[in-house]
Amino acid sequence: MGDEKGGCLNLFRTFLSHPSSRSSCPSCPMKTAVDRKQRGQAAEDVAARFLQSQGYRILTRNWRTRSGELDIVAEDRATVVFVEVRSKRSDDPTSPQETITAKKQQQVSHAALAYVAQHNIQNRDCRFDVVEVFLNPDGKPARVNLIKNAFELRGAKL
Repeated sequence: MGDEKGGCLNLFRTFLSHPSSRSSCPSCPMKTAVDRKQRGQAAEDVAARFLQSQGYRILTRNWRTRSGELDIVAEDRATVVFVEVRSKRSDDPTSPQETITAKKQQQVSHAALAYVAQHNIQNRDCRFDVVEVFLNPDGKPARVNLIKNAFELRGAKL
């Protein structure tokens, strides 16, 4: 047991110093967080490529502010689109969009307003889209679904 903890501690140190060399330790509580972060990043990569194939122009990814993070900011013709990316295993009965709670919508809304203010684009049309990435049991993308106008600005005012 002591070796497992030492191994996890070493894994954690490796993770912090060399993110590209992340290995997995089956007993480590960090494993789930690392896997989730890697899965999320992979889903965002898939979503960005999908959006580009649909004619979107990616403006930025993982834009952060104190009020939250925007996974992808893109343009769809003249509209600025704030995209929330969600991934789930294909055999999970819950749809990825269902995991976007009212609180999450509010956080994304606040972050979007900060982005609009910082980039002085108050006169542009904006919307919130969701890209659902469904994963096979092996973690590879099975299909991608785009939901335009997935939710409205929530808990914030322009």
